[in-house]
Amino acid sequence: MKQFTITSLALCLFSIGGSSAQPLMEFNNRHLGISTDNNPAFLPQYGFNMGLFSSAMGRTHGLSLPTLFDPATTAENTIRDFIQTPGSQFGAEFNVRAGLNLGFGTKKSYFTFSQTVNGMTNTSAPKDMLGLIAFGNAEYYGKTADLDFSGTSLMSYAESKFSFGRAVSNKLNVGISYSKLNGLMHMELDEAYARILTLDNQQTIYEIQSSAALSGRSSLLGIDANQLTDSGYDAQGAITDALNSGLGNNGSAWGLGAVYRANEKWRFSASAKNLGANIKWDMAAQTHNMGPAQWTWTGLDTSITSQLKDSDPLQVVTDSIKAQFTRTTTDVASYETKLHTQWILGAEYFISPRAQIQVVGGSGLGIKGNQSFTQVTYHQEWKEILDFVAGVGVFGWNSEPNIISSNLGASLNLGPVQVWGRSQFSSAYDYLAFSAGANINIGMRKDADHDGVPNKRDSCHQTFGVRSNNGCPLGYIGPRMTYENTVPAGMDSSAVQYDERNMPVVYTEMEIEPIEGAKAPKEKKKKSKKVKTEVATTPKKKEEPNLSDIMKN
Repeated sequence: MKQFTITSLALCLFSIGGSSAQPLMEFNNRHLGISTDNNPAFLPQYGFNMGLFSSAMGRTHGLSLPTLFDPATTAENTIRDFIQTPGSQFGAEFNVRAGLNLGFGTKKSYFTFSQTVNGMTNTSAPKDMLGLIAFGNAEYYGKTADLDFSGTSLMSYAESKFSFGRAVSNKLNVGISYSKLNGLMHMELDEAYARILTLDNQQTIYEIQSSAALSGRSSLLGIDANQLTDSGYDAQGAITDALNSGLGNNGSAWGLGAVYRANEKWRFSASAKNLGANIKWDMAAQTHNMGPAQWTWTGLDTSITSQLKDSDPLQVVTDSIKAQFTRTTTDVASYETKLHTQWILGAEYFISPRAQIQVVGGSGLGIKGNQSFTQVTYHQEWKEILDFVAGVGVFGWNSEPNIISSNLGASLNLGPVQVWGRSQFSSAYDYLAFSAGANINIGMRKDADHDGVPNKRDSCHQTFGVRSNNGCPLGYIGPRMTYENTVPAGMDSSAVQYDERNMPVVYTEMEIEPIEGAKAPKEKKKKSKKVKTEVATTPKKKEEPNLSDIMKN
């Protein structure tokens, strides 16, 4: 069962046609445990999370679908204009990912384990191949069709990732991850081309002169590439034998991350993935070579055209090519490939605890590490039930024009069950992507003010605070704030005032000023005993006799 599952996943990844761009980002979403995949320092708000997810991304360049199916012209004319334009090329990139993740959190930490299968493809599809498919040799009389596949690469691998994130202070989280990699399939063509010159000759049909060369390497999960053309070769049996002998093609990778909550309004983050990442391919590793060779075919003699229906011209051509072009496949002990380091930076502005604007950028993505992106996203939460995401992004490739895309997404939280999805697309449909998943979330730690302290432990759960002060702002030393009945009975609730930290001022009776029309609360008169008090008096000074009065007397 294990062999069948891994083999099926690997073959599916390689059989899907399409093109690829950067991985669809689920960035710092506290309701999605998969957010830790892009930054291990991010701490989701669940005690336990388990989920399945999948994503696929595709990109074509050189010829878009709206151009191909433009109602103002025919597809044949569009292809003809394309192949006659100097310097134009057609290519495709593809990325698919599927897996599961498990996570659980403590008061200040979050642990995650994920198991994924990843597939990446970068294919150069020469424009002249498209021309030959559409028109045969008709558009190439006296011309050379250049079929250059150099640089084409395909890779799929399984990844087991362990990550740990920790809040080290009121504002800073740090994280680290380690990945165990197992390569499934790999093929890379350093050089692969064929050039075909079609000559117009009245005596022959399609007289062709051709040259070609090949240089590359592969490891196809135990499959011998040299025997793939043999109809009796048991490829499935070769895969089973390879898996029974132990899954090889080993590699590893590290990741680092940090999240810094500067204040109530701003949060910044940075992460690096695939640090030191490499895979050593040692399962049926092979190199493939074919030196530059020339081949000329004189075509079909016009004198035997009446017999074509009884012959197999394609077999005639194939036999002639095999006789001229000889490919050499050599078994090697191993070879190594490196995964490119991915860098991601982000800044978030919180309009409110449940609404934020995210600006995210990254580089080093794709099988060749030549992809970069920048996207701006608006994220709105509705209670703890619904999340909505909308934004725009700019995606860039080396030597290729940038693509502007739109993205939409949502997640629905129905108690412990959560479903989510997100899509990205460009107006020309030369970039399409989607991701979706389902989660089981247990122990939701509601956080109304989004300060990282769950409501149950937050003494000021509606005011942004810090972990070290039980979720209250630094300097607050009062009891748990209930945000209710802060005005004595009978007083208008509009009398509540807030200080500069958005903390409600708790009044005492001496501080409350009567409000017109409001009834003051009745006070019970306290009985007091009469106490006899003596008032201290100051004795009057005796008047001294006046000299004039004495003489009168």
